[in-house]
Order: sequence, then structure tokens, then C-alpha cells
Amino acid sequence: ICDKFIDYDRILNEYETLSYDEKNQYLPQLCTLLSHVPCNHDHISKLKQIVEDDMRVLINDVTQIANIFKSVRSIPHVAKELKKIVEEHIHHEGIEAIERFAVTSINDPKLYVETILAVHGKFSPTVSTEQVFMSALDQVEDKDIFEKCYTKLLARRLIGELSISDTLEESMISKLKVVCGAQYTFKLEHMLSDISISKDLTKKFRNRERNINDKSDFSVMVLSANLWSLATPNSFNLPSELTPLYNSFTQFYHEQHTGRKLTWLHQYSKAELDTFYLKQNFIFQVSMYQLAVLLLFNKAEEYTVENLVDETLIKEELLLQVLCSLLKQKIITCTNLGGDNMNSDELTEKDLKNEYTLHLALDYKKYGSYAWRKINLRRKLKVEQKNNEDLNHSIDEDRRMVIQTAIVRTMKEDKTLKHQELLNKVVQQLSSRFKPNVVIIE
Repeated sequence: ICDKFIDYDRILNEYETLSYDEKNQYLPQLCTLLSHVPCNHDHISKLKQIVEDDMRVLINDVTQIANIFKSVRSIPHVAKELKKIVEEHIHHEGIEAIERFAVTSINDPKLYVETILAVHGKFSPTVSTEQVFMSALDQVEDKDIFEKCYTKLLARRLIGELSISDTLEESMISKLKVVCGAQYTFKLEHMLSDISISKDLTKKFRNRERNINDKSDFSVMVLSANLWSLATPNSFNLPSELTPLYNSFTQFYHEQHTGRKLTWLHQYSKAELDTFYLKQNFIFQVSMYQLAVLLLFNKAEEYTVENLVDETLIKEELLLQVLCSLLKQKIITCTNLGGDNMNSDELTEKDLKNEYTLHLALDYKKYGSYAWRKINLRRKLKVEQKNNEDLNHSIDEDRRMVIQTAIVRTMKEDKTLKHQELLNKVVQQLSSRFKPNVVIIE
């Protein structure tokens, strides 16, 4: 009955003349008004044409596109057509991004994955709620490379506590599981499980320590050695201030899990250090190596570089990087370098000699508001130059093992096969995971 009194043609004609911002404002009401109209009706076709034209103009404005999608969901026929436009655009953007790095990405799978994730990040506000876009992963031929790189990036987020939320990580892994299968996500799921178990373990340990009046705020991640691709422990002399706490946790853990071995990876650890030697008290957020260096100044006013190597047992190449970072941030000083050189951003490890003397900078100031008492001093160390080479080698080795397993499984099932038949069956088995090299199979 109401349709008799609504002039749809006039409404659509006037809507078409509005600015893009005005259209975004009135599109939800217009879609609600037209939602009960049959999908093959002329009015729906006209609305679809208007919105399509607008989208092609606004295609690079992710916010505008997301708003349009939210509005047209009430008209599935229109939403379906608009998805095709966005899919084509994202595919085009992705191909262009990958082609820009085509030569490099052949030898650097990490760059390849990061490029894909960058495209995803750009358009995720538009498509994150549309399940159809998960099919993009189906187009990735080498899913094992994606898995390796995703696992490495996930480990970095979890260890560095950089994830927005565990729920979002679980959601992403669940989607990967649907697309790629349970075997693909087995390691990822157990990595998240390690983090969850570690949180419970930390809570239990804190409750026990609270009963013996220990005021230390200590948390720990206990990670399964066979799941996490982490660097082997480096030589390190744990500061005496922390020894009782570490011994206490070790004892607690062995009480909980008899027979297990704990290996401390201090290169991934971090701490907060209260300062009381400055006019303004600060909290320094430091790596474990930085902590070991700075705590030594509680015992003596100055140390030579050689002394610090002996006291901390940190490899010299790593310790020099730690000292450079503290010098550049004016936490410590070195009179041998001179003021201008010491403060220079060009300071490198080669500028530090074993006989040079270091001491705390007692005139340290935090420029800006003193309201921000926490200062992050942590800096990345150049210790993993061979990361990409190791990753490539790991991928090649894993593929060889998977190919060998597929060959054995196929021959057990078929007993005898001609050479070409065996090749075809193995390739067919592995094609869902990666594109196998026939030369390696042979």
C-alpha cells in the first residue's frame, strides 16, 4: 500500500545529484526503503548502477567503501555485485604490489608474505567481516612458505606481547584451519596454547611468591622447544639481584612438572628498572642485556668495555651493540670518545675499544613532559643476519621430507607404479600445500 505513495524514481534521481558525503549519509535509509523491492526491479538496478559508479571513483578510499558496504547489506543482490568490484581492485593492487618485489621475493619469502599482509591490512576494514575474502589464501600456491613466515611473525607478536588480542589471533588461525586443514594450523594452535598455559603458570607462581613477601613482578613464557623456532641461548651471567627469583621459579616449575628441562633464553627477556640516581626518577624499559650492564653500576662507578665483557659474559659483538644503544640514548657516557662523537647517531661498535671507560650519565634528562616516567630503551640487535637464509634452508628441508613421505605413502598403497604415474600422484597429493619441484621428486 505504501509503495503507491512513494515516488522511487524521483528519490533516486535526487539521490544521484548529491555529493559523495551526502550520499553516504542517506544511503542507509535509501537501502532500507528499497530492501523489500524485488531484486530484478528497475529501481534496484538503478541504485546498483549509481553505487557502482560511485565505488569506481572512490575505490582507493577504504573508509568510504566500507561505509557503502555496511549500507547495502540489506540488499544482497547489490552487495554481491559490489563485492566483485572490490575483489577485482584488491586483486589488481595485490598483483601490482607483488610484481614490484618480484625479483627480491623469489629469494626472500618473508618479503613476499609481508607484501600480501600489507595489502590485506589496507583493505581489511572493508572486507574483514566478509567470509568470501578468505578464499584469497586459496590462490597462494606455496602455502608452506606462507605458513613458515606466518609462524615466525606470530612468534614475534606473542613473545613481544604485540598482539592486539589473543581472541583475534585465535580467530585468524581458525579461518586458516578451515581453508588449509588441521595439519596446517597444528603448530599455530599449540603456540597459542603455550601462551595460555604460561599465563596460568605465572599466576600460580605469583600467588606463591606473594605468600613469602616477595615484591618482584615476574612473568614467564614457557614454550615447547619443538614448536618455536627460537635462537639457541647465548652465554650470559645472570645478575645476582635476579638469581634468587630465577632459582625460585625453577624449583616451582620442577615441582609442577617433574623431569622437564628448562632452558632460559635471556635474549628474548625484558625488564623494568627503577632509577634513583637522577633528580627525576624514571623507569627504564630494558632488555636483559641492558639490565645486566646497568645493574653493575650499583657496585662500581665505572667499567672498561673489557670489564663489562668479563662481568656479563655476553658475546663481545652483542655487548658492543648494547653499549652503543645506551651511549646514543645518553644513559651512559664514555670520556674516551669525546662529547661530539659520543652523541653522534653515527657511533658504531667499531668506535668502542676494550680499554675505554664507561660510567652512568648523572645529568641524564628526559626531554619533554616529565609525566612520562617510563622510557623504552630497548633496541633491536643485529644478531640474526642469516634469518632469511635459515628460513629458505628450513623450507627446502621440510619440502624434501614431505616429498619423501608422500612417495613412501603412495608406494605402500599401490605397491608398483610406473615412473610417470608416481610423479603425477605425488604432485597431486602435494599441490594443495605447495607446488612441488619435479626435479626434487625424481
